[in-house]
Parts: sequence; structure tokens; C-alpha cells
Amino acid sequence: MNTVILILFFVGMGFIGYSVIKFKPVEQAPLGDSAEETLDKLASTVTDADNAIEELNKLSLNIFDEMSGKYKDLLYLYSLVDQKHQEIKALGANSIAPTGQSAPPPLQYGPYTDSLDKESFMDMFHASGSNQKHVEIRALGKQGLTVAQIAKKLNLGQGEVSLVLDLDKSR
Repeated sequence: MNTVILILFFVGMGFIGYSVIKFKPVEQAPLGDSAEETLDKLASTVTDADNAIEELNKLSLNIFDEMSGKYKDLLYLYSLVDQKHQEIKALGANSIAPTGQSAPPPLQYGPYTDSLDKESFMDMFHASGSNQKHVEIRALGKQGLTVAQIAKKLNLGQGEVSLVLDLDKSR
């Protein structure tokens, strides 16, 4: 048995020796200039794509933040409209007509049927005083504070402050 293993060992060594002599390793040819240039261009393109994706992510975050701010401003305006609606409803329910007179007709909501121009609307808006916050915003605006400073001082959103000041300017 040892003889068979010894013979197989020498036969295996012979095959290994033959393969080393017969088959020489193929040397790799150096990459040509065009292949290196292609790799450089691909690397540059990948870097540019990564930068573009990063910029798009930043832009989408900015758009999302801006839309969130607008959404909050709209919610605030809706709450103001609802508050005014409730006040008007309460006034209509609490108004008692003097004896012998009929109660005024109920208020109509919806598009204006009369010719209410921008000036008369703004006069009504400013005459009502809206609420105490708006009065404070206008006063601080007249003192020369910026929108950000007013918003911080009154703990309000910049959109609300900006809207009130813009409405005041358009007067």
C-alpha cells in the first residue's frame, strides 16, 4: 500500500512539474491610455451624480420646510376665519330687535354679491382691529422691528407676522 501511495505521489509531482514548464503565466498588459481615461471619466460622472443627488435632497428638504410653513399659515388663517364666523354667529343670535321691529336678516356667507373693492375690505379689516396680537404686530412693525424679531418677541410664526404687516402696507 505504501508503494502505491509513493507511486501516486511521484506521478502527481510529475504532472505539477510538467504544468509549470509547459504552461507559463500570461503577463497582463498595462492598461492603455484610453481605458484609464474611461475609468477617470466614469469616476468623475459618479462623483457628479452623487453631488447632484445631494443637492436635490437639500432642495427637497427646503421645499418641504417651505410647504410646512405655508400649511401652518393656512391653518392659522382658517382658525381666524372660523373664530370670526363664530363671533358673527354669536352676535346674530344675541341681537334682539327692539319692540315692533324685525330682526336683521341673517348674514350671508360666500362670494360677495355687492361691489366690495380691496380698499373697503382693507378698511374693514383694519377698523375691526382683528385681535390684540395684530395690534401688537402693527405697533412693533411701526417701531422698525423685523418680521423675525416681532415673531420671536410675540411667540408667533413669521408667516402670520408677515401677513399682518403686508396687509397693513397695502392699506
